[in-house]
Amino acid sequence: MGRSYLVQKGKALARGETKNSNEIALTLLTVFVLGACAEGQEKQGLGTLVGTGVGALPGSQIGKGDGRIAGIVIGAVAGGWLGSETGKKLDEADKVKVQQTA
Repeated sequence: MGRSYLVQKGKALARGETKNSNEIALTLLTVFVLGACAEGQEKQGLGTLVGTGVGALPGSQIGKGDGRIAGIVIGAVAGGWLGSETGKKLDEADKVKVQQTA
């Protein structure tokens, strides 16, 4: 018995092969958003969310097939990290300002 194939947009895909890179992007986005949800870290969470989305967009333009998926993942991770770090610094600056006014 051979492998079973699906035909999608003129391309034969082996069963079980990832057909939708949106599923991966959505999963990464969910992980970053839930990981960034902590009290007092509103800008860090928002930065992670925005960075993940912004990073995934250029990543999706790289390569074809599995290369495109890897580009999305790398772009989302890098963008999420940069957005998180930027938001973290903004949250720390807000805390300093609050302490100065108290």
